[in-house]
Amino acid sequence: IIFADMALLWISWFKMCELDPVMLPLPEIIQLIGFIIAAVGLFIFFVALFKLKTLENYNGNLVTTGIFKYLRHPMYLAFLFWLFGYAIFRPAGISMIVAVLFAANILYWRFLEEKDLSVKYKDYEQYKKKTIF
Repeated sequence: IIFADMALLWISWFKMCELDPVMLPLPEIIQLIGFIIAAVGLFIFFVALFKLKTLENYNGNLVTTGIFKYLRHPMYLAFLFWLFGYAIFRPAGISMIVAVLFAANILYWRFLEEKDLSVKYKDYEQYKKKTIF
């Protein structure tokens, strides 16, 4: 159910960017950079997904290997890259504004998850010192 919901959300996002009524006159090089940012986000997402092997709530041990050795929340970072990268690639003006609102939501989820993980895993605070985001 979560996968279907996320797929619908992201398909809607990409369609929204394509249909945005305010297309900005960005140079092609900036649009290319946006595409690369979105592609990097896609890569980060799948690397993290294959490491966790789930989109559902993860209930195992604290994952500190693979991409999680460097990033605490690679999927959230990937979402941020998708949001801004694709909006820049399209160059969708209103979608960029909406991306800021979505980003605030993602960062709030990250904040809540940090609190939960600190309670759930006794070594989480130490892990935080060795990683970013």
